[in-house]
Amino acid sequence: QIVGTVAGDVRPVVADPELAALIGEELTVDGSFLREEGGGVAVTDVRVGGERLTGEGSGRVADGTVSAVAALSMDANTLRGVAFEPLSARFDITGQLGALAVSGNITTPRVTAYGETLEGMDASIDAALPDARGGSLRVAGQWRDAPLQVIADGAIVAGGWSLSSLEAQWAALRVNGSASGDDRGMRGIDADIAVSGALPIGGEIDGRVTVASGTLNGARALADFETDTLALSKAVVDLDG
Repeated sequence: QIVGTVAGDVRPVVADPELAALIGEELTVDGSFLREEGGGVAVTDVRVGGERLTGEGSGRVADGTVSAVAALSMDANTLRGVAFEPLSARFDITGQLGALAVSGNITTPRVTAYGETLEGMDASIDAALPDARGGSLRVAGQWRDAPLQVIADGAIVAGGWSLSSLEAQWAALRVNGSASGDDRGMRGIDADIAVSGALPIGGEIDGRVTVASGTLNGARALADFETDTLALSKAVVDLDG
């Protein structure tokens, strides 16, 4: 057996200025490792500390099998136009080298993107390494004073993102379909979704909406609702542009 410890300061070299600001100028790293007689390696009590983030973790590699867990806490910050309050995350990594499974959970009291705010965000992801740019996603929280839940298969692609097998529910309103976007914000969103259920203003709706480059490309719905100033019964609504 070989037992040892590691401790020191690291200055991350990150070309992306937003990531560099997120990580900070210097990180403190320390931990312990054990080289087992059978050839396995165990790492314990790993701690990472910086100006804006702290992390800890442990793991073991033996006979090509990996088992590791990591936790991360981060101060309020903004990344890629997404602003978040203090964030906590946990990740579990298991499987064979070259074919690892990653599951994670991320929580923050508030996150804002595209001018909209999600309160009490609780997100879970499941992905596969080494290609961790795609996987399943679940996000829950409060949006515009009503509970929101989104489940989808997501992917990060060059310059943007995509969601397929999308299932979402906001209050009693349900959405199914697919969507994608890029770094142009709302103008870069394409979507094809079906919408059904109770409307926030009252009544029911059952229809379909398509969006191209952030512009409504077509919508058709059967609406049945009544407000103080308007009443519709089985009205067919067509929108474009």
